[in-house]
Amino acid sequence: MEGEATSTIQAKKWLRERNQTLLRGMTDAQRAEGSTKIAESVYLIATAWRASGVMSYLNMRSEPDMTLLHNPWMAADRPLMAPRVAAGSGIAPVLLKRKDASFSLDASGVRAPDGATVATEAIDLVVVPGLAFDPMGRRLGRGGGYYDRFLPRLRRQAVTVGVCFDEQVVDLVPTDPHDWRLQYVVTPTRVWWFGRLQPRTSALSL
Repeated sequence: MEGEATSTIQAKKWLRERNQTLLRGMTDAQRAEGSTKIAESVYLIATAWRASGVMSYLNMRSEPDMTLLHNPWMAADRPLMAPRVAAGSGIAPVLLKRKDASFSLDASGVRAPDGATVATEAIDLVVVPGLAFDPMGRRLGRGGGYYDRFLPRLRRQAVTVGVCFDEQVVDLVPTDPHDWRLQYVVTPTRVWWFGRLQPRTSALSL
């Protein structure tokens, strides 16, 4: 058991370093084009599931930019949340405002909104970034374990969508028992739903 745990830790470390190197090699134009396609697909998934409250994230430079999901969602006056990490209590969903929004760095050092915390029961769909994903919904984060502790708190009906660039998808993500598996993985060119690959043009017919 100890040997297996050490092997998993090493495999995760290697994969994080590999994908971080790949992400650093992407151009701003590649990120922008890929982000547009990812956000379009996630918007259609959320619409197909008749989601009202969506929790997304405020991206770091290496992550897909979900602005093309955020803007129309808020323009339609539907609740949009983003995570704020508090020391000792993990992720809290905070309501994003269209106007007069203020932001600061949270306990994980990531930009997060200042505002009212929203109950997890208000979340119908959550968009999850990560460093690596596989076709069965396994995800490798940055090592903090924040999403793995947060996602089990959602309602059972809530939809979980992992987003990344194509280069971040691998055949198998090394996992531990506590690692949470997602229902969707979305890239600029592909959508996986419970491990079934579907093309972007038809992936959203539920």
